[in-house]
Amino acid sequence: MGKILLFNVNIMKTGLISSLCQKLKHELILVPEYDYYKTIGELAGLKIPSQKPHYFNKLPDEMMVFVGFDNISFDNFLKEYKNANIPPISHKAVMTATNANWNVVTLFDDLDEHVKKQK
Repeated sequence: MGKILLFNVNIMKTGLISSLCQKLKHELILVPEYDYYKTIGELAGLKIPSQKPHYFNKLPDEMMVFVGFDNISFDNFLKEYKNANIPPISHKAVMTATNANWNVVTLFDDLDEHVKKQK
């Protein structure tokens, strides 16, 4: 069972993703703005210390982070997501040893650079 961290996603899309997660037996974690200072690892349940608490503005777009997925589960989730006609989320990442130590905004900014290069 993997975990999905979800950031700044509207309630209708969140509901669709939640249903998919239940079907596929993945845990969905909705991350509120007041936790954006925390590390991705800490939000995923690891004992990775976060930075000193401070306020971050709302993210300018949605973001989804996959935690603990093997290749088959990851591919299956993406296939089912597409088959369910859920609108895409452009900022997606898999938690790694590196980005587990980043806060939410740092990861978003890194993904945003890649998204902008693809356009």
